[in-house]
Amino acid sequence: MDKIQTIEKLFLYIVLYSYLLLPLIFFVTLTRSKKLITFCIYGLVVFLLLNLGNHLKERFLYHLSNKIFDPNDELYIKSYTISYTYIEYLFFTLLLWRGIINQKFRTSIIILSSLFFLFLIFFFLNTSISKIDTIPIGIETILLLVYILFFFYQYFKKIDNRYIYNEPCFWVAVGILLYLGGSFFFNILANHLSNTEMMKYYYVTYITEIIKNLLLALAMLIYVFQPKKTTVVKPIPYLDMTS
Repeated sequence: MDKIQTIEKLFLYIVLYSYLLLPLIFFVTLTRSKKLITFCIYGLVVFLLLNLGNHLKERFLYHLSNKIFDPNDELYIKSYTISYTYIEYLFFTLLLWRGIINQKFRTSIIILSSLFFLFLIFFFLNTSISKIDTIPIGIETILLLVYILFFFYQYFKKIDNRYIYNEPCFWVAVGILLYLGGSFFFNILANHLSNTEMMKYYYVTYITEIIKNLLLALAMLIYVFQPKKTTVVKPIPYLDMTS
């Protein structure tokens, strides 16, 4: 068990500091990457939230091991998990937003995001959570998968000579897709696992989270170092006096 806890802590620290990679890239390349502020804020916010979550987890385990009943524990955990789910969803949606240019679909995203927010309020007021909010996570995953699929559909539908891997949003989409796919079934089944099983296997989901952060960092670097698009001015026919 001690070995498992050591591995879990190691992965937790790697995940935590991998989020700081995003603001680091932003500030190092600030003169060329002002439009990447969303990545920077996302990294800082999630870094702080994960630290808060780790504190709540230690508080809960302390009360559990000492058989101290604290009615606030469930309230704190429920507030944290639901808030984290929506904040994560919101940032992922903002990161994908730039790659989606269809205005009708953008309007649909705003409507779906608003409905998801209202559902989370209803869920918070009417449902108890034993470990994590599996239903909101499932809805979040489905919505983001729809946005990602539309991004790929939109890209391959238009005629373009550029390779898709040169698009920063491609790596954002792939990173989010791997992260959601790698943790989806574990998150859905989490409330059916014992605390021992949770502690034993949950750190595995950190792997896809680390990969996701590395791909987001790659997307930032591609955006920063890609050549700026230049507009070629074509001469007006029959008005070229030089010939």
